[in-house]
Amino acid sequence: MNRREFLLASGATLAGLALAPTRVFALDRLPRDAQGNRFAEGFVFHDQNGNGRREDGDSGVAGVCVSNGRKVVKTDRDGKWRLPVDEDSILFVIKPGGWSVPTDEQSLPRYYYIHKPAGSPQYKYEGVAPTGALPTSIDFPLQPQKESDKFRMVLFGDPQPRNQTEIDYIAHDVVEQVTRDAKAVDAKFGLSLGDEMFDNLSLYGSLNGV
Repeated sequence: MNRREFLLASGATLAGLALAPTRVFALDRLPRDAQGNRFAEGFVFHDQNGNGRREDGDSGVAGVCVSNGRKVVKTDRDGKWRLPVDEDSILFVIKPGGWSVPTDEQSLPRYYYIHKPAGSPQYKYEGVAPTGALPTSIDFPLQPQKESDKFRMVLFGDPQPRNQTEIDYIAHDVVEQVTRDAKAVDAKFGLSLGDEMFDNLSLYGSLNGV
């Protein structure tokens, strides 16, 4: 079986978790505890006007889980959270029922922040660019939405294209048909499971576009 045949057989679809980060709004003052451990903090809030910025009148959302990939905490009654970080951390909100996270122009959800001040190591293929100093507040906007306890979704697995040609195979041989099928059954969202991309991460934008 060649790679094109594999992509066709897998039914892997790219409906969307190649995530784009949430907005942040202040510059570096990294909190530390008495032992010198560093922390990130911020708010999960009800984004009343949908602009992605925490403003007067945007109330905090209590009891929402936020994680650094190792530890999970819940927001307090004001929507505030606090988590330890190191030089290679990803901070993200865990979407609660009845709320939606923002999406970008490619319908990719925006609910995380990468803290990698030095960026990825200098390998042949570029990874994450240096993110710089940690903001004083990393805020995750949410908006209320109606949700059913039962729903349909689309799952894609291990697309891992090596080049633009294979991305085109995925787009035309897989995604076009899956998109039609998903609309027919009123699928609410898609989830793409890794590996998402082969070695050349510069093609990620093209894959996200699919």
